Amino acid sequence: MAWSLAANCLLYESDPGPAVLNVASAAEPVWMDRSTAWQDSYGRYLLEHLDADPDRLRAAHTAAAADLAEARTLRFALDTYRSRRRSGFSRRFAARILRPGPRRELVGVYRRAVDLCRLALDIATAAGADQDPLARRRLHAATRHQNTVTALGVIPGVAEASSTQLAEDLDELDILDAGNPGDSSGTPEP
Repeated sequence: MAWSLAANCLLYESDPGPAVLNVASAAEPVWMDRSTAWQDSYGRYLLEHLDADPDRLRAAHTAAAADLAEARTLRFALDTYRSRRRSGFSRRFAARILRPGPRRELVGVYRRAVDLCRLALDIATAAGADQDPLARRRLHAATRHQNTVTALGVIPGVAEASSTQLAEDLDELDILDAGNPGDSSGTPEP
C-alpha cells in the first residue's frame, strides 16, 4: 500500500503547476510547497488506511525501509527483470530496470514510501494515538473526513455527509470517554 501511494505521490509532485498549494480553504488559506502538500496528503491516506494504528504504521515503516534497502541492490534489479520476462514482457522493456535511470526512479518510489510511513507515524504520535486508543480513533475519524473532503469534496453533498459522519463519530467517542473516567481504552466498563 505504501509503495503505490508513494508512486502516485511522486507523480503529482512532478506534475506542472504552482510551486505552492493552498491546503486549507479560500477563507483561511494555508500555503505549502507542492511536494510537501502532496506528501502530507498521501501520508494521511496511509494513516487512514492503517486505521491510525501506531503498531501497523511502525510495521509499514520497517517493511518500507527493508524494501528500500533491497531495491538498491543489483539482485533486486535482476529479479525484477526475470519476473517481467516471466510475465511476458519483451526483453527490451524488461531490461529497462537494469539501466541506472529507471533504477533510480524505482528506488525513489521506495524512498518516498519510507517518507510517507514516517510522516503518518509522526502524525499519529503527535496526536497521542500511540498512548491513547480514543485519541487514535478520533484521529482516524478526522483523517477519514479530511481525506474524503480532499478527494471528493467537490461532489455535491459529499463534504456535508462527511462532516455529519465525523460529528457522529466524535459524539460516540465522547460518550465512550465520558463513561470511562480515567480509562481511555475506548471500551465501556462492565
